[in-house]
Amino acid sequence: MGLIIPKEYGGSGLDYMHLALFLEQIARGCHTVASAYFITAVFGSDAISHMGNESQKRDYLPRLARGDIKFCFSLTRATGGTDVLSASSDYAMEEGDDFVLNAEKSFTTGIHIADYVVVVVRTKKPGEVAKPHQGISLFIVPTNSPGIEMRKIDKLGMRSLSTFKVYYRDVRVPKSNLLGERDKGWYQLVNALNAERLSVCAVCVGAQQAAFDITLEYAKQRQAFRKPIGQLQIIQHYLADMYIDLETSRMWTYRIAWMASQGMRFDVEAARGQSGGGGGGQTPQRASHGHLVGSRL
Repeated sequence: MGLIIPKEYGGSGLDYMHLALFLEQIARGCHTVASAYFITAVFGSDAISHMGNESQKRDYLPRLARGDIKFCFSLTRATGGTDVLSASSDYAMEEGDDFVLNAEKSFTTGIHIADYVVVVVRTKKPGEVAKPHQGISLFIVPTNSPGIEMRKIDKLGMRSLSTFKVYYRDVRVPKSNLLGERDKGWYQLVNALNAERLSVCAVCVGAQQAAFDITLEYAKQRQAFRKPIGQLQIIQHYLADMYIDLETSRMWTYRIAWMASQGMRFDVEAARGQSGGGGGGQTPQRASHGHLVGSRL
């Protein structure tokens, strides 16, 4: 769990390339386990390493490195998707030594088993700032805080990693739990989401590899016309296409991971990799292609 946490806080001090390789291999065995891992790695370990103050780093990072605590992330609005810029209803009001959060979020994965959730809310309403991206802040909120209500979402896939709608009603959060700079959370949020996109790409590459492995093995064993179907030219074409798609996805993911590890900007590449434009073939987010071909065989 301390893979990308600096050594001075009990971690291994490795970079994003190591994270991508690690996630790819976990996902090759189980997509859900890899996803569960990177939620804490990205929104706990990585976010606090880059955005947290020294007190937060010394408090949370050693516990994260030991695997003692888990994190999750609450961004998507119940009615407006990820459009946090206009989320005037998701608001934290300053009151004494605390902030009082009121928000409704959807698609918050793993909050029922997490110890802390990073919540994205406005600390200034849209009419109080010159530009929409101003006035957004991030908070580290204990998941056992009074006022948090969770409602499980019935999903089609990844059912072993549950996702929830979450209602924050007058949830009091100490000012010390503000993650990063107040009212400048949008800039910090973009960096965290880029790390998430890289992680999603790596997980999908692992799933693609597993789909290819299973399909290839089946093509060797399944008999038709008194020979393995892998000897049929059309099946060989399917396998060749799958392999090209897999390697295209892998190389694009490694490119993103390398850029991130070098401290280069990789926001365009990360978005492209997740949304479907990472080269000549299929992209990491379209790992289902391999499953479809496998089912045809």
